[in-house]
Amino acid sequence: MRKIFLLLSLFIAISACKKDEETQLSPSEQSKVDNDILVEYMKIHVLKTEIFRTEEETDQEYAEKIKRSSTKVDWKVENLADDAPEGTETLFDLMGESYIAHNEDGTDYKVYYYRIDEGVGANPVDEDEVVVDYFGNYLSGTNFDNSLRNQSCAEFPLDKVIKGWTLAIPMFKIGEVRDGVNEFPGVREGDQEEGEEADYEVNPYREKMDNYGRGIILIPSGLAYGPNGSSGISPNSVLSFDIVLFDIKEVEEDN
Repeated sequence: MRKIFLLLSLFIAISACKKDEETQLSPSEQSKVDNDILVEYMKIHVLKTEIFRTEEETDQEYAEKIKRSSTKVDWKVENLADDAPEGTETLFDLMGESYIAHNEDGTDYKVYYYRIDEGVGANPVDEDEVVVDYFGNYLSGTNFDNSLRNQSCAEFPLDKVIKGWTLAIPMFKIGEVRDGVNEFPGVREGDQEEGEEADYEVNPYREKMDNYGRGIILIPSGLAYGPNGSSGISPNSVLSFDIVLFDIKEVEEDN
């Protein structure tokens, strides 16, 4: 009886696997599904901006507000209200800037991005290590990861992250050191002497950079985490990122 039960369980498991294989879309098919999802999402969502920093705030007051805030970005994406005025621009209107990304698997993916601010410095390239703030969201609005969990910004080489980031971040430019700032980068978390409390300069980029690139990136699953997902991110998830591109880190050359 036990053998029959084990064989039956094995048969059910194999049948389920075969069914999954039959229903799993090819990369090309999934790309088309993702794009349909993104287009529908953009057509029913709008971008709202708010003033995050006032002219009266000092650098320290601004830094303290950042620490208390749940987000660094000063814009948000919302559903298009039923009573929205006629002619209200949706994300679909704003994200006219998009391009086809040719991936290694031979599939073409459409990436959408909107530059709230383009930035004034250089555009990073694949080999650069960038300094950013980011909020990664599902299209439902649920946040799955963000750089505000730490006092430090995120720093990583562009060729070591998901392909959507490698392709889209160079659409933005870095910022510049704010006028009147004499010391940079200042004290960072972990750099202070033992027993010394880190001051408000613990994360210098947020307080001392200005005129940086920032905006929204919409990435299809094939340029994100694909059919396997990753660390709690569901398979074939289409993702939205709010990004702020502060700087490109200088790479120290080996002697």
